[in-house]
Amino acid sequence: MSRLNLLCVIARPSAGGRGNLTFPFVPRVRRDCFVAALLAKTYGCLLSIDFLIIIIIYIVKTEHYEADSQLGKVALYKWYNQGGSQRIRICSRKIIPCKELSMATERKIIDVWMQHPFLDFVNHPMFESLRRWTRTDKITDELPAEFTIAAMDQAHVQKGLICAWWGPQGSLIHNDKVASLVKQFPDRLVGIASVNLFKPMEAVRELRRCVNELGFKGLRIVQWFWNLPPIDRRYYPLYAECIELDIPVCLQVGHTGPLCPSEPGRPIPYIDEVALDFPELRIVCGHIGYPWTTEMIAVATKHPNVFIDTSAYTAKRYPAELVNYLNSHGRNKVLFGSNFPMLTAARCLEAFDELKLDEEVKEFFLYSNAKRIFKLD
Repeated sequence: MSRLNLLCVIARPSAGGRGNLTFPFVPRVRRDCFVAALLAKTYGCLLSIDFLIIIIIYIVKTEHYEADSQLGKVALYKWYNQGGSQRIRICSRKIIPCKELSMATERKIIDVWMQHPFLDFVNHPMFESLRRWTRTDKITDELPAEFTIAAMDQAHVQKGLICAWWGPQGSLIHNDKVASLVKQFPDRLVGIASVNLFKPMEAVRELRRCVNELGFKGLRIVQWFWNLPPIDRRYYPLYAECIELDIPVCLQVGHTGPLCPSEPGRPIPYIDEVALDFPELRIVCGHIGYPWTTEMIAVATKHPNVFIDTSAYTAKRYPAELVNYLNSHGRNKVLFGSNFPMLTAARCLEAFDELKLDEEVKEFFLYSNAKRIFKLD
């Protein structure tokens, strides 16, 4: 058995609790009201208990690990027997049995919008509003690649498209950092590049390097980060290069979570005009497009090269018009995304079966559309 095992601490609110429990990307919950569950990585993933909040901790290659005070001074101990088996004692807490996720484990899933929670990225001031809304704190230590893989395992995600981030002040997640993650887990992670819009030729050369040398499968540009609509002249050399490299460009549509202007995320006129100018360019529009979801569906219906991904939304929050689109003529046009670490894939898919999609639509949405559009192996 691997020396890397997953501890999942499950928490939910209850009346009368005292104190706050905090952990990166997980809402604060009452410290007196959490239960813990252990799941070895080889045993699949967990839990279909309603409204649970999953806190993931990795115990990596150590004989003893003590959680910090944010976890209420829970002590975690790990021992190994000669045969490689292991046991873990969680002090002063109740162990509960693990259950399978309600979603069928046979289902293949590709998550098309993920970021690894690098310190400089998740602690950036622009995400302060997101931390406030989700009741999360900044983190103090870099988390291993296995943290992200654990979140994927929890929902049986086979591949995650993990992206770099570049903005006006420079790189928040450098392409080479993404490449290092992909190198560690080449069968699980796929790189998505990001480049400097303000230096067009440098950006084109970097995109070529990412695709030809690092094996990346797409380009992500988050328009609100630049406060430039996607019809700005700075984007166009990159659109042309994406066509030459035969990769999609991934844009953001809809309002912004960070306190930045939402205008660059409008599907009409911006995505519509880009698709008209570049009919060969595959355009994947992340974050559904709310409050312009109907516009986004109209643009995706109009243009064969425009697609929608559901990142940043849980299944229970998918707008009715998007679900109707999925179930009808949009079955080849919508892709699953989580926007990890803001949301885990497991949380996004908690109410997925309640959408009552037919099996073919589920397969297209969760897997086949992404495989086709990003040309994944």
